[in-house]
Amino acid sequence: MSRPKLGRSVVENCADCGSVDPTWASINKGILICDECCGVHRTLGRHISHVKSLRKGTWVPTQLAMVHALHSNGANSIWEHSLLDPANSKSGRRKPQAKDPVKPTKADFIRTKHQMLGFVYRGSKTDDKDKDASGEWQEADVSKQLHSSVRTANLETSLRLLSCGADPNFLYHEKGTTPLHVAAGAGQASQIELLLIYGSDPGGLDSFGKTPGDHASEAGYHDIAYRLLEYQYELTDRLGFYVCERKPDHSSGQHFVVPISDSLGSNAQVAKSAKRKLQLLPNYLIEELAMDAYDEVDRRETETIWLSMESRNIQTAERANVPFLPVNSELSATRNQARQKLGRLNNLEFTTLLVDILSEAKRRQLGSIPSTSRGSRSNKESGQPHTIDVSDDEPLYDSVPMEEESIYAEQPLLKKQMSSVSVEAYMSIKEQLSLSNSRMQELLTSNTNMQSQISILQDMVQKLVHENQNLKAKPVTPPPPAVANALGPASTTSTPSTTSTSVNDPVTMRSKGHVTRHCSMYEPREGPRRSKTPVTGTKSASSSTFMADEVSRRSNIITKRIQDVFRAVQERRLELVEPSAERIVEAVQSMAAVCQQGLNEEVRLIIHQLTLSASRLLIECKSLNNDSDNKTQRIIQGAYDVAKATKQLVTVFQ
Repeated sequence: MSRPKLGRSVVENCADCGSVDPTWASINKGILICDECCGVHRTLGRHISHVKSLRKGTWVPTQLAMVHALHSNGANSIWEHSLLDPANSKSGRRKPQAKDPVKPTKADFIRTKHQMLGFVYRGSKTDDKDKDASGEWQEADVSKQLHSSVRTANLETSLRLLSCGADPNFLYHEKGTTPLHVAAGAGQASQIELLLIYGSDPGGLDSFGKTPGDHASEAGYHDIAYRLLEYQYELTDRLGFYVCERKPDHSSGQHFVVPISDSLGSNAQVAKSAKRKLQLLPNYLIEELAMDAYDEVDRRETETIWLSMESRNIQTAERANVPFLPVNSELSATRNQARQKLGRLNNLEFTTLLVDILSEAKRRQLGSIPSTSRGSRSNKESGQPHTIDVSDDEPLYDSVPMEEESIYAEQPLLKKQMSSVSVEAYMSIKEQLSLSNSRMQELLTSNTNMQSQISILQDMVQKLVHENQNLKAKPVTPPPPAVANALGPASTTSTPSTTSTSVNDPVTMRSKGHVTRHCSMYEPREGPRRSKTPVTGTKSASSSTFMADEVSRRSNIITKRIQDVFRAVQERRLELVEPSAERIVEAVQSMAAVCQQGLNEEVRLIIHQLTLSASRLLIECKSLNNDSDNKTQRIIQGAYDVAKATKQLVTVFQ
């Protein structure tokens, strides 16, 4: 990574207000922004707009080139589509100017543009090529278009498809690859950076078991292959670099640099207890904690750069401060609270947490690590804090907690052999061995009983064989003539055959008539023989399950968009009310299209009520103004009607 060079001859402007010479970039939006607009972007959160300083930030060259290419090729038109459309010039919406105040003019515009996506193209209702019956983009179609687009250098097209809902991890089954595999094989470094920013998996496998890095290596793009390998460890690399300003050499197989931190003085026991609790967390909680710490690292680094900018006065810096991570509406309230508490940790506490996370991540990925010496402390020449040292072979945690060392007191050899194994693992193995021994004893006892039973059964078999031989030795006499006549011709014809057979020949016990018995002749315990034809109801059952899942998923979308309307009305942000209502109508149309497959009278009535309520809500939102308190109540009532009908629909399908 390197510092960017800003010796550009082309004059660039802020994408949000038009200010000259922007000094910040929004990486996922592909635009450059000024200081004032960046202050608003930072309050939205990294999940909405990931900002980084062009002058003081540490950049990967290919990522910086990707941002400049998108900004130069008009990526901002994606986020301002309806503003640039002459048909919408009468709506009264305008883009703020450089001299306009930050609050409320620039702040409201930026939230509408980037958080609510109020100006993004959603397609016309008559455009059947790009939209399905529900009025929403077909994700499979735009994902296939993205699959083709990434093989070219047209970044703006790929960003437009991603803004329309294209899946960056879409697996094209006919070709067996994802967009990242295609971009890697084509050597499109900027396309790769764009896909990675939008969540493409650098370690994902295609249908042949190859990663994107394998495709790049086979095509001769070794720099891209190393970049993809490096990005697989982006999270731990960023945490480690924040602590000790060092990165591992992934090309040599070294994927972790785990710093060593001194204990927190009098809180050493607390820190040790916290490490043990961290070890007991399941993998998904460790991943969430690491991602939250990554966001906090990004916030702290950006905050440091923000406060150090010489061109900004103190009042502006204080007004734009972001002391903790902004709320992410996609996460639960509990997790958002935990993320914000990270901002309350001082530097030493936060650094210790990062070291513990790095150690635990290395332990879980590589397994137990043999213990080695700590090595020397860092000195003043290294420019690192005196409490931090780096050792790639350092044991992750104390392999044997202090209070449990007595387990090995009388077993020095065992203690030496088990030095790299945790006590929890040892106790678990010991318990399993004890259970195995108990089970073995039970099996031996049961085996003795079984041998005696086998002997009894062998005696019974010998007795039966002896009786069978005695029966065979007796002569077979034909039935008397009267009995033969009573049995019919079938028995009389079989008599000579029977009498002519030797007594030593095998006897066939099954007759041909047994196979063709009528169903009513089967004994109750046996029952009629079932056909091997598969049940025809399986397909319909799976279809019903799919329908219920789709209705539930789309109801969640409607609920979220109703919350957007409530938020806009409560905050009196009238310019956001109508776009939010339009998104509710689109979601309702999508729900109606899905429910057409399982339509009955009850569902038809609910769909009619749901569509009618959404239409009324949109009409009320379009006529809303600052003086209409009564209309505000009607909007809230309309949103409630939509939510009520949605709930009834979900209940019917479940």
